[in-house]
Amino acid sequence: MAARVRQVEELLVEAIDAGRLQLRADSRFAGRRIVFHGHCHQKAEVGTAATMALLRRIPGAVVEEIDSGCCGMAGSFGFESEHYETSLAVGEDRLFPALAAEPADTIVAATGVSCRQQIFHGAGRTAWHPVELVREALAENGNGMRIVRYALDGQVGRGIAHGDKVHEFPWGAETPGALVARLSELELLAPCEPGTIVCAGSNYAGHLAAWAHCCRVTRSRSRSTASACCAIP
Repeated sequence: MAARVRQVEELLVEAIDAGRLQLRADSRFAGRRIVFHGHCHQKAEVGTAATMALLRRIPGAVVEEIDSGCCGMAGSFGFESEHYETSLAVGEDRLFPALAAEPADTIVAATGVSCRQQIFHGAGRTAWHPVELVREALAENGNGMRIVRYALDGQVGRGIAHGDKVHEFPWGAETPGALVARLSELELLAPCEPGTIVCAGSNYAGHLAAWAHCCRVTRSRSRSTASACCAIP
């Protein structure tokens, strides 16, 4: 059984190299720097070669695996109140300073879900799974869809920005309340991390500053589900 188990990155690399998947040369990653932080279990058990090989197949992207050590989350360890400060201290040893040294437009990739949570909490950066980045760069995605993070009525999630709309996962699904923002109604105050959209209903409008320091709260008169939003294209 173990001999038949493959990493998803390996399968995607094979598909790209065989021409079954085509990646766009004009995606938003062209000319952009992508830094990768590997999960500790990944580094200890199978290594990061397959993930790096996949990221390096994104046309035009400048990819580097940073010397980031451990994020400190360690599964549920960092969620426990008695271990929270210790968890952050581990991240402060190498990972957080490495990310702080990166320009604001650097894209952060990480395979571990706990790593991505820790990066968001400790470094204030959104980290993406490498497969999410490849999905966005697919040639079939030539209509400008982007994976985004959003907050709606106090709930955080990820969705798809397509044109002037944002839809919740699963891919392309439209469910009641899935339309959370109209990009044309949002107002930027300053540049921020690309690919981020932050929205909140009226009850949470005052909390937007905690989500995005780069934005001024604007109110949408036509969208009761997203009365205060911030978008970073």
